Amino acid sequence: MSGLVVDASDLIGRPGRSKQIHRGVAVPGLRTAVGWVDDDAVVRLDLTMDSVTEGVVVSGSVSGTMHLSCSRCLIGYDRSFDQPVNETFSRAADGSDDGDGYLLAGDQIDLEPMVRDVIVLAIPPVPLHDEACRGLCSTCGGDLNTTDCGHTQTPEDLRWAPLKAVFADLDKPAQH
Repeated sequence: MSGLVVDASDLIGRPGRSKQIHRGVAVPGLRTAVGWVDDDAVVRLDLTMDSVTEGVVVSGSVSGTMHLSCSRCLIGYDRSFDQPVNETFSRAADGSDDGDGYLLAGDQIDLEPMVRDVIVLAIPPVPLHDEACRGLCSTCGGDLNTTDCGHTQTPEDLRWAPLKAVFADLDKPAQH
């Protein structure tokens, strides 16, 4: 039995019973464009499984360390996460998966889909290593946090480019 599959036979159909889950597991393949968790990194699960009429409620926290890439300057950095969990695992009434929530598989609960969802949702969509990050120079690509390259950082509005070209032609001296 993997570290993410839990035997729930003592909980299912017995409302009021509880079970504690405290363990560290590796969850390989957690990677997005801006953040990831190493395949061999330990993700800490501190969960309580409570039997309810609808199934089993899993609550607690999932914690660990993720690697991020700053969206402004691309520097890599690490950040810890500690995400709360409160999910219900239940049997589908008609045997189909409606895509909402998590399903019980017999007398076992596979926590992996829930853990993956929690961690991926913890990865910020626009990570910043520092709120004051100045990013990269749009002209030369230099890191503006460590150097002043001297280029202007005011973006040019390309919609005015044709009009600027006309004015540039008007400013040229006439040739005879």
